[in-house]
Amino acid sequence: MGNTIKIFLSIISCLVIFFIVYYIRDINYEQSQEIIRLQRTYDNLKEELDFLQNFEGNMQRLNNEIADKQEMYLRSASISVDKNNWSFVIYTLSEFVSRNQLIWIEQITTQGSRFTIRGKSYHRDRITNLSRVFEDGHISRIDEINIDGNTFWDFEISFLRPKAQETTAMVFPPHLQNFDRYYHNYQLTQRGN
Repeated sequence: MGNTIKIFLSIISCLVIFFIVYYIRDINYEQSQEIIRLQRTYDNLKEELDFLQNFEGNMQRLNNEIADKQEMYLRSASISVDKNNWSFVIYTLSEFVSRNQLIWIEQITTQGSRFTIRGKSYHRDRITNLSRVFEDGHISRIDEINIDGNTFWDFEISFLRPKAQETTAMVFPPHLQNFDRYYHNYQLTQRGN
């Protein structure tokens, strides 16, 4: 009977150990499942956070691109207006010069909301007519110059710029700076006579 009790106690001890081990394993399994579930939740939250951070970064980048494009649009609109104003000025001056022979425009410069033209004319009265082509024309200077016994008038006229767009100083295109060419041809014709 002593051995039977020992065997019985051994079996009970084994069963207790088995149940303890089974219970601990079950607890570990549940905890590992909980850890896996928490890890998945953490990963999902991290993905959402990364998405939101990327979304915020993308939104900031897009906002910067939009601001840059708006700034470029405003600059290009300003340049376009300035170009159109200068096209109008140059076209008007070209038309005047083509209708009034023996007057040359050599340079255009700008200062604030005004622009100044410099040139030469064989007829003084055409300088006065030129000063009336644009708004608020003001003859700054008319100097009489003699070149090989011929009288010319060197002039400077200031005008209010159309729409007062800022621009830099510009020189007339070479095909409009024809005083030297004209005078050279004039001298050749005078020598031929």
